[in-house]
Amino acid sequence: MRIAIVTLASSLTLFSCTKQERAGGGTKPHIPSPPPATLDVKVAIAAVNLADDCGHADASRVSEEAKRARSAESESQGDMACDQTSMQLTLAASGAGVRTEVEILHVELFDAKTGASMGAMFPRNPQVWDPGASTYQVWDRRIGPSEQRNVMFDLGAPDWARQGGRFAAQGRLFRLQAKVRIGGAESTLTKDVQVQEIRINPEVET
Repeated sequence: MRIAIVTLASSLTLFSCTKQERAGGGTKPHIPSPPPATLDVKVAIAAVNLADDCGHADASRVSEEAKRARSAESESQGDMACDQTSMQLTLAASGAGVRTEVEILHVELFDAKTGASMGAMFPRNPQVWDPGASTYQVWDRRIGPSEQRNVMFDLGAPDWARQGGRFAAQGRLFRLQAKVRIGGAESTLTKDVQVQEIRINPEVET
């Protein structure tokens, strides 16, 4: 009885193998797909201007006529032109990947000496430098292979009240920290920056 069972099992196995061979022969070897091309982007903070928040949600949408009108109004009233807080980045891409989005996740300012936070500064109004026009243009926040870009973001102003006002912060050293995500990879950038002297136009007697 035991021999008959073994013989029957062997016959079934042989029949199954023969059927697979007739159908095309066994399981095909798995050939792994090549990894997708990746875009390597190097990013650094080039410059930071610590000043005020001029209150324009998106300066790129402000018409040239409106800008000239505001400038003329300020001059007629003897006001000091608003100095916008901003951050400039340099981007250099290599590799053969697709165009990739550059996201600024978080920007915060710290007192370089004490480490105390001066508050988060919301980034907006992304612009890219156009060397042909010698001016900043609206930027779609994307970079492609072999591209190099100088870009700028307007930032909300630091919480100057924590330093006793912007005048009191002149000459002091601060550390800007920006968290950036490019193509799913996140990195944290830092740059030490000093608050520049605030210049006020002298009053002219009439």
